[in-house]
Amino acid sequence: MFTIRQANSSDTAAVARLCGQLGYPADEDSVNERFRAIDEDPHHAVFVAEDEDGSVVGWIHVMPRQTLLSSMVGELGGLVVDERGRRKGVGAALVAYAEEWALQSGYKELVVRSDTRRSESHSFYPALGFEVSKDQRVYRKSLS
Repeated sequence: MFTIRQANSSDTAAVARLCGQLGYPADEDSVNERFRAIDEDPHHAVFVAEDEDGSVVGWIHVMPRQTLLSSMVGELGGLVVDERGRRKGVGAALVAYAEEWALQSGYKELVVRSDTRRSESHSFYPALGFEVSKDQRVYRKSLS
């Protein structure tokens, strides 16, 4: 069993650990700095899932993607479930919680980008009602 709640600064060590499981290694100080930057913005939300003993076993971040081309859209900036706890409903529960928050916050749509290497998520999101976009590619350019 698990519960979902809003994340707070005491969760940053667990969030950093889970970032590493997703392939984005981060130390607690970096995550804490990022968390503080978005925690005060009411258009962002970070939620964690805790197991019975209070350990954080997953997190999700909803962020705004406001453009001149579209109405208020929420984007999942990250979703991670501990590798030992996957396929137990934690991810689906986090997404459902994020969807409810986004709806209550005025978002009209929720989108997520998924790396082509994450084959398990390519069936996960459609099973939750997300439609696959066939008309976009994401291009990246490092500015450092």
